Amino acid sequence: MCTSTGLGRVGRAGGKAGLFALFLSGAFKEGLLGGAHGIGHGWKDATVGRGFHPYPIVSRALRGLGPPSLLGESSHRALSTATVHPMSSPSDTSEPWFVTAFRADYRELYAHRDDHAAEEEVAHLIEQGLQGPVLDLCCGFGRHAAAMTRRGLDVVGVDLSAELLRSADSHIAGRLARCDARSLPFKQSSFAGLVNLFSSFGYFGEDGDLEVLDEIARVLMPSGVAFMDLMNPEFVRATLVPFSEREEQGVVLTEERALENDGLQVVKQVCMTRPDGEVRRWREEVRLYTVADLAESLQERGIEVESVAGAFDGRPLAADTPRQLLRLSRR
Repeated sequence: MCTSTGLGRVGRAGGKAGLFALFLSGAFKEGLLGGAHGIGHGWKDATVGRGFHPYPIVSRALRGLGPPSLLGESSHRALSTATVHPMSSPSDTSEPWFVTAFRADYRELYAHRDDHAAEEEVAHLIEQGLQGPVLDLCCGFGRHAAAMTRRGLDVVGVDLSAELLRSADSHIAGRLARCDARSLPFKQSSFAGLVNLFSSFGYFGEDGDLEVLDEIARVLMPSGVAFMDLMNPEFVRATLVPFSEREEQGVVLTEERALENDGLQVVKQVCMTRPDGEVRRWREEVRLYTVADLAESLQERGIEVESVAGAFDGRPLAADTPRQLLRLSRR
C-alpha cells in the first residue's frame, strides 16, 4: 500500500543521466536529417540489445553535425550509424525523475485525457495557424500527434519515454524519435510548426530549459509558429491540493503536492497501487514559468510571443485559468 513519503528538497538532474531523451523508431528523410525539407518514410529498424535503450538516442554530435552554427552544412553521418546509449535499470535511483516517472503505467494516471479532447485541442491550434511539418516536442503516448496526423499534417513526435511511445507507435507508426531535446538531430529550420503541450517544459532547471528554447528556435523555420502549453503559476499557487486519492479500474492513485524553491517549482509524489498489491512510486518536478519569465528569453532567440490564452479555446489568461497557451512566431 502507499504511505506518505514526504516531499523533500528538489534535486537537480545533471550529466548524461539528466538528458531529456526521445524515442527513435526509424530514420528521417534527408529533409530533416540532411537535404530538402519534408518528412518521408524509408524507416529503418533500430537495434535492440540487452541492457540498452531499445532505440538509439541521436544527437547533433552523433550525426557529425557539430555545433548549431554548422547545422546548415551538409556534413553528416547516416542515422543508422548512431550509437546506442546504455540505460540504467528501473531500480536505479540515480536516474533523474523524468526518466523514472514516464513509464507505461503513467498513462493510467491520465486515462481521463481522451482522444476526443485532443481532437478539439488540435482543431483550435490549426485555427490559430499551426501547419506542417510539425514537431510534437514531448508527445507522450501520441494523442495530439495522432490527431494532427488525422488532419493531414506531417508530424514527428518526440518524447522522453520509449515505453509511452510504444503506445504512440500504434497511432503514428514510423514518425517517432528519441534523442536529447537540448541537441535535436534535425537541421536548422526543419519545421514550420512546433507544439509543446501538457506542461512538458521546465524539467531541467533554468540553464537546461534555456537550452531547450535554443533548440526550439533553431529547428523552427522563419515565420514558423509554435505553441507552448504551460501551467498557470498564479492558479497553481492559489489552488494547489496537498493530497488526493482516487481509484481507476481497481488501481489506487495517491498524489502529494507541494511548492518548493520559493514557489518556483511544483513537486508531486505519486504512488500507484494495483489490485494485486504491486506498488510503484515516482516523483515529478516542474518549474513554473510566467509569460513574462519566458518572453525575454524567447525574444533573444528570435521568437516573439504573439498571443497568450488561458485555454485552447482562446479564453483570456486570468487568475482562474489553469493553463497558459503561448502562440509563438519565429522571426
